[in-house]
Amino acid sequence: MSVEVEQPPSKKQKQHIAWRRERVAELSAQGRSEREVSTILKVSLGTVSNDISYLNKQACDGLHLHLQKRLPTQYRECQNGLNQVKKMAWNMILTDSIDYKKIHALSLLSDCYIRQMDLSTNAGTIEEAIHFVNQKTEQLNTMHKQEDDNGNGKIEPTKEGSQKTTNTVF
Repeated sequence: MSVEVEQPPSKKQKQHIAWRRERVAELSAQGRSEREVSTILKVSLGTVSNDISYLNKQACDGLHLHLQKRLPTQYRECQNGLNQVKKMAWNMILTDSIDYKKIHALSLLSDCYIRQMDLSTNAGTIEEAIHFVNQKTEQLNTMHKQEDDNGNGKIEPTKEGSQKTTNTVF
């Protein structure tokens, strides 16, 4: 009876996995199917699916981080900036010293703050991103279930930082 001992991936293996995932992301962004990515990178379809699942989780985590940590700060910065623009504009109006260069600069600043807030808080964009990530996660989960049912190999997450390989590629 043999016991399988799991080894954490070496630094070289981690670098290779990171490189492969970057390539999977690039090829996916080019509109390539998982099967095409698999063929180009000469890895199993299960490996590509796992990499895409990993990348989707990273995207979800990044979106969550943005919503929880960065968005409140950006909102405060934009509010403060718009308040400064408003103050300076009122100062020009009240002192009768209208400087058209400053007015133009204030207008640009105001537009920048507003656009930054739109990009950060556009509920439609954020909602679409969340929906897209959830939809892709569901599709991947369905594909993984089908692969498991068909007995295809894939890399399964195990203990933190290690992977159990069940295919012959990695």
